[in-house]
Amino acid sequence: MRQTAFWPIPALLFLACGASAAPEYARLKPGVWFLRVTNPADSGAALCTRVYFNPNRLPWTGDTIYLAQGGERPEVPAKEEWLAPGASSDWVDISPHMSASPTFGSGEYLSPVFLGAMCEPAATKLRLQVELALGPEKRLVRRLDLADPNPTLIGYAV
Repeated sequence: MRQTAFWPIPALLFLACGASAAPEYARLKPGVWFLRVTNPADSGAALCTRVYFNPNRLPWTGDTIYLAQGGERPEVPAKEEWLAPGASSDWVDISPHMSASPTFGSGEYLSPVFLGAMCEPAATKLRLQVELALGPEKRLVRRLDLADPNPTLIGYAV
């Protein structure tokens, strides 16, 4: 079996919360926060990004999505759909995956979003750009350029 590199990206993205209702817990309404991932041209590997949303409240299990060509997927997409070096995902509306009322903190507490990177072929370094934007106009509020020559490898086999 071939190993594919998987790294937790050492950044928690804390995003502001609004209000809306869903069966498990209150979630943000659509159109608040958007996420885009770019696989830098010098990465040397195809990239798929795993995005986990921790609601910080019951039921304590949040959504997990994967970003690749064409945007959001509920499962790991086929490797042919992963982002080639130099490619970006579509802007993805992540708001409906986020808790609007986490248990911890005040009403201004921000919902954590955890990212992990899968590369093929397996790589020894991590290169990735993450962008966060607000509203339907996608006003850029944060860009993270990650370049870790020695990332923590969790291990992921595909």
